[in-house]
Amino acid sequence: MAIQTAVEARFRKRVKKQRDRRGWSQADVAKMLGDKGIKGIYPTTVAKIESGERAVRIDEATALADLFEVSLDALVGRKQNSREDELAYLLRLLRDTARDSSQQVGAAMDAIREQLEELQIAGASSRRSSRAMVRSGVIE
Repeated sequence: MAIQTAVEARFRKRVKKQRDRRGWSQADVAKMLGDKGIKGIYPTTVAKIESGERAVRIDEATALADLFEVSLDALVGRKQNSREDELAYLLRLLRDTARDSSQQVGAAMDAIREQLEELQIAGASSRRSSRAMVRSGVIE
Protein backbone atom coordinates (compact mmCIF):
# COMPACT_ATOMS: atom_id res chain seq x y z
CA MET A 1 0.00 0.00 0.00
CA ALA A 2 1.39 3.40 -1.00
CA ILE A 3 1.88 6.26 1.44
CA GLN A 4 -1.24 8.40 1.54
CA THR A 5 -1.24 12.14 1.60
CA ALA A 6 -3.37 14.07 4.04
CA VAL A 7 -5.68 15.06 1.18
CA GLU A 8 -6.22 11.42 0.20
CA ALA A 9 -6.90 10.47 3.80
CA ARG A 10 -9.46 13.30 4.17
CA PHE A 11 -11.07 12.29 0.89
CA ARG A 12 -11.58 8.64 1.84
CA LYS A 13 -12.87 9.55 5.33
CA ARG A 14 -15.30 12.08 3.90
CA VAL A 15 -16.56 9.64 1.26
CA LYS A 16 -17.29 7.09 3.99
CA LYS A 17 -18.91 9.76 6.17
CA GLN A 18 -21.14 10.95 3.32
CA ARG A 19 -22.11 7.37 2.49
CA ASP A 20 -22.86 6.49 6.12
CA ARG A 21 -24.81 9.71 6.62
CA ARG A 22 -27.16 8.70 3.83
CA GLY A 23 -27.43 5.09 5.01
CA TRP A 24 -26.05 3.75 1.74
CA SER A 25 -24.10 0.55 1.50
CA GLN A 26 -20.92 0.25 -0.54
CA ALA A 27 -22.99 -1.79 -3.01
CA ASP A 28 -25.49 1.10 -3.28
CA VAL A 29 -22.69 3.56 -4.07
CA ALA A 30 -21.13 1.19 -6.61
CA LYS A 31 -24.48 0.78 -8.40
CA MET A 32 -25.19 4.53 -8.42
CA LEU A 33 -21.71 5.23 -9.81
CA GLY A 34 -22.27 2.56 -12.47
CA ASP A 35 -25.60 4.21 -13.33
CA LYS A 36 -23.67 7.48 -13.78
CA GLY A 37 -21.44 5.78 -16.36
CA ILE A 38 -18.43 5.06 -14.15
CA LYS A 39 -17.16 1.65 -15.23
CA GLY A 40 -15.39 -0.94 -13.12
CA ILE A 41 -16.82 0.12 -9.76
CA TYR A 42 -17.88 -2.73 -7.48
CA PRO A 43 -18.71 -2.78 -3.77
CA THR A 44 -15.15 -3.99 -3.13
CA THR A 45 -13.81 -1.05 -5.15
CA VAL A 46 -15.72 1.39 -2.93
CA ALA A 47 -14.40 -0.45 0.16
CA LYS A 48 -10.82 -0.19 -1.13
CA ILE A 49 -11.22 3.52 -1.92
CA GLU A 50 -12.58 4.15 1.58
CA SER A 51 -9.79 2.15 3.22
CA GLY A 52 -7.06 3.71 1.14
CA GLU A 53 -6.05 0.45 -0.57
CA ARG A 54 -6.94 1.91 -3.95
CA ALA A 55 -6.45 5.41 -5.33
CA VAL A 56 -9.48 7.14 -6.73
CA ARG A 57 -9.51 8.32 -10.34
CA ILE A 58 -10.55 11.91 -11.06
CA ASP A 59 -13.73 10.81 -12.87
CA GLU A 60 -14.65 8.68 -9.87
CA ALA A 61 -13.94 11.53 -7.45
CA THR A 62 -16.12 13.97 -9.38
CA ALA A 63 -18.87 11.35 -9.71
CA LEU A 64 -18.76 10.76 -5.94
CA ALA A 65 -19.01 14.51 -5.30
CA ASP A 66 -22.00 14.71 -7.66
CA LEU A 67 -23.57 11.67 -6.04
CA PHE A 68 -23.25 13.19 -2.57
CA GLU A 69 -24.26 16.64 -3.89
CA VAL A 70 -21.14 18.30 -2.48
CA SER A 71 -18.21 19.99 -4.16
CA LEU A 72 -15.04 18.11 -4.87
CA ASP A 73 -13.32 20.72 -2.69
CA ALA A 74 -15.53 19.63 0.20
CA LEU A 75 -14.55 15.98 -0.28
CA VAL A 76 -10.82 16.73 -0.36
CA GLY A 77 -11.09 19.16 2.53
CA ARG A 78 -10.10 22.33 0.72
CA LYS A 79 -11.24 25.47 2.48
CA GLN A 80 -14.12 27.05 0.67
CA ASN A 81 -15.48 30.51 1.22
CA SER A 82 -17.28 30.16 4.47
CA ARG A 83 -20.80 31.43 4.96
CA GLU A 84 -19.39 34.10 7.29
CA ASP A 85 -16.98 35.32 4.61
CA GLU A 86 -19.81 35.50 2.10
CA LEU A 87 -22.06 37.39 4.51
CA ALA A 88 -19.26 39.81 5.40
CA TYR A 89 -18.71 40.50 1.70
CA LEU A 90 -22.43 41.07 1.12
CA LEU A 91 -22.63 43.44 4.10
CA ARG A 92 -19.67 45.47 2.78
CA LEU A 93 -21.34 45.61 -0.63
CA LEU A 94 -24.61 46.74 0.94
CA ARG A 95 -22.80 49.41 2.99
CA ASP A 96 -20.99 50.75 -0.07
CA THR A 97 -24.16 50.75 -2.14
CA ALA A 98 -26.04 52.59 0.62
CA ARG A 99 -23.25 55.17 0.87
CA ASP A 100 -23.31 55.75 -2.90
CA SER A 101 -27.09 55.96 -2.92
CA SER A 102 -27.04 58.43 -0.05
CA GLN A 103 -24.63 60.65 -1.94
CA GLN A 104 -26.79 60.47 -5.07
CA VAL A 105 -29.92 61.34 -3.09
CA GLY A 106 -28.09 64.29 -1.49
CA ALA A 107 -27.00 65.59 -4.90
CA ALA A 108 -30.55 65.22 -6.25
CA MET A 109 -31.96 67.10 -3.24
CA ASP A 110 -29.46 69.95 -3.79
CA ALA A 111 -30.46 70.17 -7.45
CA ILE A 112 -34.16 70.27 -6.52
CA ARG A 113 -33.52 72.99 -3.91
CA GLU A 114 -31.72 75.10 -6.52
CA GLN A 115 -34.60 74.67 -8.97
CA LEU A 116 -37.14 75.63 -6.29
CA GLU A 117 -35.13 78.72 -5.37
CA GLU A 118 -34.96 79.72 -9.04
CA LEU A 119 -38.72 79.19 -9.37
CA GLN A 120 -39.37 81.26 -6.27
CA ILE A 121 -37.15 84.08 -7.54
CA ALA A 122 -38.74 83.91 -10.99
CA GLY A 123 -42.21 83.83 -9.41
CA ALA A 124 -41.48 86.84 -7.21
CA SER A 125 -40.05 88.72 -10.16
CA SER A 126 -43.06 87.80 -12.27
CA ARG A 127 -45.46 89.00 -9.54
CA ARG A 128 -43.60 92.31 -9.25
CA SER A 129 -43.73 92.74 -13.04
CA SER A 130 -47.44 91.95 -13.07
CA ARG A 131 -48.15 94.51 -10.32
CA ALA A 132 -46.06 97.13 -12.11
CA MET A 133 -47.95 96.48 -15.34
CA VAL A 134 -51.27 96.80 -13.53
CA ARG A 135 -50.17 100.11 -11.93
CA SER A 136 -48.97 101.49 -15.21
CA GLY A 137 -52.24 100.51 -16.86
CA VAL A 138 -50.71 98.10 -19.39
CA ILE A 139 -52.98 95.32 -18.04
CA GLU A 140 -56.05 95.44 -15.90
